Amino acid sequence: MHQLRFIRLVRGEGRGELLHELPPAAYTQKTTTDPYEFREKLARIRKQGYIIEDGEAIEGISGIAAPIYNFTGSVVAAVGVGFISSSVDATGRETLLAEVLKTARAISREMGYGGAGYHSAAAG
Repeated sequence: MHQLRFIRLVRGEGRGELLHELPPAAYTQKTTTDPYEFREKLARIRKQGYIIEDGEAIEGISGIAAPIYNFTGSVVAAVGVGFISSSVDATGRETLLAEVLKTARAISREMGYGGAGYHSAAAG
């Protein structure tokens, strides 16, 4: 997913318009393209505070990302990691998720964010 699109969608900004302008495109067989399913997925991402994708953009590539918040509590960026899906087991994914969340929190704190917009890796 393009980072700026992800940021706007996580923020909840103009979701209807954005989905109409740029409907989800199928990059692989795993890509979510149904608008209703896509909205449900976005709601889950906002609730858990991160995204884990497995082969949705590129076959065989997974990714984990979390939002960066500024001092106003607005999502202004995201931090993430991509990896070859078969090279990381479930324990490794949990470790990567924990590191992505830790990094996102640290950057957000540096940006003046003091809220509780993150959840533990175990909660997801």
